[in-house]
Amino acid sequence: THAEKEVANDVVMVDVSIVRHGVDVPAMTKETNTDTAWAMNLAKQAKGVESKTTSFSTSGSYAGDGAPQTWDVSQSIHLESQDPQVLS
Repeated sequence: THAEKEVANDVVMVDVSIVRHGVDVPAMTKETNTDTAWAMNLAKQAKGVESKTTSFSTSGSYAGDGAPQTWDVSQSIHLESQDPQVLS
């Protein structure tokens, strides 16, 4: 028997994260959301790029007394394209 199947060309995948570090969680969240919207808009304008947001997180760095001292707010974006140049 003979089996034959066409397969898609290679796909380049890139994951990027927008991260804010500080003490004002509402402001950092707003800035992160603004930057994410900007990046997603840029990705949508690029020909042949598929994009989606993936994870959003807020985490604290705690002192010895258990109280959060600083916070990290992050949002990740996943990009895919068959054209590596468009993702560079």
